[in-house]
Amino acid sequence: MKPLLLVLTASLAVAGLIAAQKVAPSKAAAVSPTPATPAPAASPAPVIKTPAVPQVAPPPAATPAPAPVKNSTLVSSDISGRELLFLTSAIEHGRVQLYLGELAKTRASTEQVKAMGEVLSSTQADENGKIARLAKMNGITISDGEPAAQKALAKKFEKLTGPKFDKTLMEEIVAANQRALSNYEAAQQTKDPEIKAFVSVGLPMAKEKLLLANKMSGTSVRSDKVPGFRTRTAPPAAQ
Repeated sequence: MKPLLLVLTASLAVAGLIAAQKVAPSKAAAVSPTPATPAPAASPAPVIKTPAVPQVAPPPAATPAPAPVKNSTLVSSDISGRELLFLTSAIEHGRVQLYLGELAKTRASTEQVKAMGEVLSSTQADENGKIARLAKMNGITISDGEPAAQKALAKKFEKLTGPKFDKTLMEEIVAANQRALSNYEAAQQTKDPEIKAFVSVGLPMAKEKLLLANKMSGTSVRSDKVPGFRTRTAPPAAQ
């Protein structure tokens, strides 16, 4: 009996051990830990796109303003406006008028036109000297070149003679004196005291010379019938 009990007991022990081994895996399976849920992958940082800056072409270089045109053949000066216009025009007109007076004095076919040329040339020479001094006071440099108008007249009269020469000459003298008168009239608005004083005397003289030229071109009145012209006070000399 005793050995059988020992065997049975041993058998039961073995059986219990086996049973325990069969139960253990199931329990292990039952209590097996839930696998950890992997953390979600970090979202990539948003890419901020900077808008492309449009390429702006540089503005075109500004075209420089043209420099003021000056009469380089006659004068150069730093003054401008009405005063410069009057003086530069008076210089040119005076030279043309003196040239025409000399032509009348030396080449006219009648004594009447020659006498008028004598008066005009002497009067104009005195006026031109005063204009030159006034221009110098205002910083104007005068060249010795002939005005373009004078060159054109020289070519025009080159082949003329006799009555045709006298007629054409008188027409040019009238036109030249008219231009000079218009220049004096425009200069009355000047603010320069020296130029204003010069114009106040030169304007009546210009009117009288034009009156003489108009009358002589009609050959109705002789130059010595124009009262006071030979003794008329010339524009004052610039100091």
